[in-house]
Amino acid sequence: GGMACLQAKRAQEAAWGIPTQLLDAGDVKRLIPKITPEIRGATFSKEEGFCDTAVLAAAVRPGLERAGVQVRAGAAVVGVTAGEAFRLRLAGGATLEAPVLVGCLGAFTDDLLGMLGLPSGLVRLPLQVHEMDAPARVLPVFTRYVGGRLSLKQFPSGRILVGGGWPAKSRSDDPMAVVLSRDSRRRNIALARRVVPALAGAAYTGWRGGWAAWTRDGLPVIGGHTSVPRFYGAAGGNGFTLAPLYAEILASLVQGQRPSIELAAFSPERFSAEPTAGALPPDG
Repeated sequence: GGMACLQAKRAQEAAWGIPTQLLDAGDVKRLIPKITPEIRGATFSKEEGFCDTAVLAAAVRPGLERAGVQVRAGAAVVGVTAGEAFRLRLAGGATLEAPVLVGCLGAFTDDLLGMLGLPSGLVRLPLQVHEMDAPARVLPVFTRYVGGRLSLKQFPSGRILVGGGWPAKSRSDDPMAVVLSRDSRRRNIALARRVVPALAGAAYTGWRGGWAAWTRDGLPVIGGHTSVPRFYGAAGGNGFTLAPLYAEILASLVQGQRPSIELAAFSPERFSAEPTAGALPPDG
């Protein structure tokens, strides 16, 4: 049941050194007064947080440029050859050379792997999240519901991001496009309003869609390929959440150092060239 899952989650987090509390129904109601009385318990970590990904993404480029990184926005890579150095051909005809190549393209990592003749083990999934606007603060903390596909984040402005790994649709005539699934929207919003009844009065204001990379075993792919030396990559899993850890691991690999964690379970070479099943990622 749900409480057994929470107890197992708390035990695993404790083993990883993450401070987590197990809350009963009364504790949950005190923490989130607007939540449904159906909730019998929860886990809670004071260290848990979230950010506005759109704001953070907008801040990344100037931060990189201040650090001396050359950013070429919109410069699509259309070809790669490997040799003593990697040679990248960009749309428009420009070329770049580099002794080491690091691929962190999220759902589009398999495009780069294909150029290098490598199996990806990745599947590209269209997902969507929804936005609501509440006149008052109803969610003081980031909230996930283990009884269904639901995550809730409220920003100081009152805006609420409602997600949980809900599938969107794609278009055969535009492989980059993500199309709203009205069924996913209806079910996601209905679940949010059941878990937090105060959201019944919150206005639905829109949606966002994007592509996610996933694998059939649910684990990310991190590391290199023996057949293409000096190429490293990371994709899959909850990429935005894990990005700082991916960066630390990849920096170690590029510098010839041993990563802080054992990577065998995440090796990109664990997959054959067979197509990957399109299972949905866990809610998040």
